[in-house]
Amino acid sequence: MTNTVALIGAGAMGGAIGDRLLATGNRLFVFDLDTTKVETLVAKGASAAASAAAAAAAADFVILSLNSAAIVRRAVFGDGGVAAGAKPGTLIIDMSSIDPDATRQLAADAGERSLRWVDSPLSGGAPKALVGELTLMAGGAAQD
Repeated sequence: MTNTVALIGAGAMGGAIGDRLLATGNRLFVFDLDTTKVETLVAKGASAAASAAAAAAAADFVILSLNSAAIVRRAVFGDGGVAAGAKPGTLIIDMSSIDPDATRQLAADAGERSLRWVDSPLSGGAPKALVGELTLMAGGAAQD
């Protein structure tokens, strides 16, 4: 089954996640402020998005791989952010490693906008992401 996924954040970890998503047959829309990181995934078959909102509008799921709670908040709720483009009910999977209090607030804010949120920090690094062997923790509503 092919999924259409938006990836916000294509650094070392996000780029490896994007590689794996492409290798397993998913459609990938990618946004990162660093266009060279986006271009790397585009060369492998991803589609570049002009904004996080545009990536989210095209996708069934949104994966975040960002460096801090402030950056996650800006990427989701700022101008041109995920929340501006995502369809109601879109599942946001936050693979960023940020503090639990910030995560709970982000999830609550997403819920107020009819978006679903799963906190999914990971262990294993980029090498494990490339071969599909990350260890993921997940927190959120049971149905998500």
